[in-house]
Order: sequence, then structure tokens, then C-alpha cells
Amino acid sequence: MYNELSFAPEKEHVDVKSMDKALEVVKMFKTKPQKISLSDFTISLNGGAILKVGEDTMKMTQWSLQSLCRFLGIPDPFARKIPIDLLQKNISRLLQEKRGDFVSLLIGKENEIVNIVKANYKPFENDKLLSKLNALFNNGKSIEWESMRVSPRGFDLNVVDPSIKPLEPKVGDITNIGFRIVNSDTGFRDAIAKVYLFRLACTNGATLTDDWGAVRRRANRNISEERDLEYFVNGVQNLQVNFDRLKTVYDKMPETFLTDFQVEGVWKAISRVAGPEQADAVIEKDEEGRKAVLHLVAAKRAHNRQLFVEALKEPEATDVNAYNTHNRITKASKEYNWQDALRMQSIGGRMISMLVEDLSKN
Repeated sequence: MYNELSFAPEKEHVDVKSMDKALEVVKMFKTKPQKISLSDFTISLNGGAILKVGEDTMKMTQWSLQSLCRFLGIPDPFARKIPIDLLQKNISRLLQEKRGDFVSLLIGKENEIVNIVKANYKPFENDKLLSKLNALFNNGKSIEWESMRVSPRGFDLNVVDPSIKPLEPKVGDITNIGFRIVNSDTGFRDAIAKVYLFRLACTNGATLTDDWGAVRRRANRNISEERDLEYFVNGVQNLQVNFDRLKTVYDKMPETFLTDFQVEGVWKAISRVAGPEQADAVIEKDEEGRKAVLHLVAAKRAHNRQLFVEALKEPEATDVNAYNTHNRITKASKEYNWQDALRMQSIGGRMISMLVEDLSKN
């Protein structure tokens, strides 16, 4: 089991407040790629996770071991639960079976394996993308710096667009609108820019879903990196949001209560990232109250799946307020590491889209 192993620690994220500092920090986390055949290294799980290339030994992060297992076809839940000696046997056997395949080792400053990616992995390098964005912000798109985190897995840059009116669902409760740009050159996530909401009262953020506006890196890897970068940055420059649509749902949120089906969806999404206790806190239910809602929804789903039913069991409103729940989700994101914070803030964004769909029916 993974918890029995000693891994190379992942370095903590760094909060930065300027582009100059960001360019400095991403270089601290820069890795050196080494393309290698699966037959040219071995893995030892004797107390720690060690990758050996000839006489050279390198300690692995847990992330890099997970990535290797995924590449070899070992599901992560299975790898986490089986005894270490059995995991060792599976990895050794599959390395031999796939010995003609190649991967790239991403090696950190302390000779640790930060991650293992496909041999043809060609991301936007963080420093190159940031330099392009810096030029855009200095010469074109008007933005106000809100926040930025940089970690070994990548960065998220959050900016406010002062040309877009803020949202104010309650008097004095201001939420600014801008964009979040995320990129990784170590295999976590390809470049993407999305609409970002920033609530001033408690400095919470939420990332909206693609249907509100998004720019993704093109899948075509046959074009040059320079042209690919230009396409992406031009997309960021032209990224817009449907303000009227967003304002409509935001104005209604303080008086909107989630249905039992929606509570189930929100609870499950948060639980997968932060665990059931945090999910209970977000929906403001104790374990008994939450189980009552989930059991009711399960019974409705079972009824609705029957072949012959006179009437479907419809969603019903609960006492869980939509606006308060949304803010608790984004507030809770501050308590987690970089990647889990991004996931929590995306759940907050998905909740907005869920409410738009629901309100459009009424």
C-alpha cells in the first residue's frame, strides 16, 4: 500500500504577486526531461520508491509512481490497495513486457523524479507562456492582477478584467469577473484559460465551465510551439463572458435553494476531493441529515428506473441555500494543496452552470 512507502516530497506551492516573481519561481521548479526506454530502468519499492538507471538512483514522488502505474495499465485504486511486494512484481513484469516503449522522466533540481510522462510530451513551457502573457497584458488586454500560485505541477494565474462590470447579488457583496489561466509543463494539465469569479468579501474564487468561455491549447502537435503559443494567447486576448446571463443567475442565487438531487451532486463532488466531513460542512448537514437526503434521492432514482411507473419522482427543494453553499465551496478551497484547490473552485463553477440549467426550466 502507498502509505507504507517513503516518497520524494512534492515542493509546496508559492504564492506570487507579480509577473517578474512568477518568471523567477517557475524556473525554480523547472525539470529536466530524459527520454528513456522502459527496459533501461528499474523500480525498487523496498521502503521507498526508487528509480534506478544504471548506477544512478533517484527518489520518486508519489505522483510519478502513480503516472508510471497508469502508463503500465495498473489502475490507481488497485495500486494503492495491494501489498507492496505484489505491486513491485506487477511493475517489474510490465516493464519487461513493454520494454520497447519509451517515456520521459521529468527530473527535478534535487535529482528527484517529479513525474513520468509520455515520450512525445510537448507542453507549453511555463516561462515561455508567461512571457507571452506578460507582453499581452503590457500592450493589449487590460487586466488587474488578483493572485497566482506556482507549484511543481504548474501554475494558475488569476486576473480581473476591469472592463467587465462586477456582480452584486447582495448590496455591498461584490464579485469581480476575470480569467484564470492554468498550465503545466510537468504533465498535470494542458494550457487552458477560463472565466474566473473573485468575491471580495472573503477573497474566494471560482472557475466557470467551458460553456461560459474558454480557450484550450489546440490538440494538433504538428504545428510549431511558437505558432501554438500565439494562437493560445490570442484566444486569451479575445476571451469574453456573457455578462447578462451570468448576472441573471447570480442575482437569483441568494433566494435559490438546491434540490435534493443537486445536494447529492454537490456533496459527492466535494467528497471525492476533500472527504465526507468537508462535504457535510459545505452543505451544512451532519452525517445523519446528509444520509437522509442521499437515501431519499437513491429511492427516487430506483423508482424512476422502473419500466412502468405512473409518475416520476421529481427533485424537491431542500433547506440548502445555493449562494451560501457556493461561497462555502470556494472558501474551503483555500485549505487544500494547489491541485485540490483548483478542483474545489471548479466545483463552485459547475454549480453555477447547474443552476442556470435549473432556472431556465422555470
